[in-house]
Amino acid sequence: MGSLFLSYRLEDSAGIAYRIAENLADEFGRSDVCMVDNSKLILGQDSRSDIVDAVDASEAVLILIGKHWLAAADMTGRRRIDDEHDNVRMEVELALTDEKPVIPVLVDGATMPLAETLPETIRDLAYRHAIRVRSGSDFQSDMRGLIDKLKVYREMREPGPAMALPHQSAALPLHILIVAIFGVLALTSIGGGIYAIAVGSTAQTTLTILGAELRTCLLYTSPSP
Repeated sequence: MGSLFLSYRLEDSAGIAYRIAENLADEFGRSDVCMVDNSKLILGQDSRSDIVDAVDASEAVLILIGKHWLAAADMTGRRRIDDEHDNVRMEVELALTDEKPVIPVLVDGATMPLAETLPETIRDLAYRHAIRVRSGSDFQSDMRGLIDKLKVYREMREPGPAMALPHQSAALPLHILIVAIFGVLALTSIGGGIYAIAVGSTAQTTLTILGAELRTCLLYTSPSP
């Protein structure tokens, strides 16, 4: 599947974010898991470009929400989420604007924020179906549930097998062959349209069940021990 972008707030859920990333990388491959590690940014580096590139390249965005995700404040006491330059807010805004699958992942007993508690630009997040991942003894079973749902999502988005032309054992008259070819092409076109509609409908249902849309970005690298 395409890469999975993990959005998290450093002071809220960094520990479990790395555990989730490790499990996803083990399952889907390290090149398919991305997270922007603000603690490792080079001095003077503009993190906004990293975020834009990462979210834009993603196939699905997982928003990790802990107990302090919404209330986390800066040194002046202002909620970080109310700052339009807050990295986490930017990640959510970009994912929603790009209409990517956005899946809230509730960690450590957190609950979904209410729409009225969120900035207007990201209020749609409150209506996305979430999945819960606990950090205690239930972590592995919760992760298994998340991975299984992501696999189902991938299967729903994979294209179906191509339609093959029927094998002809004997040569046909030219005019009959031309009619037959145009007939097959017409059916292929119609069938492709119906197939696209069916896939779109099914994928939308899957997104609703999961919690919304999916996508990702940058290469995930293990944190230093």
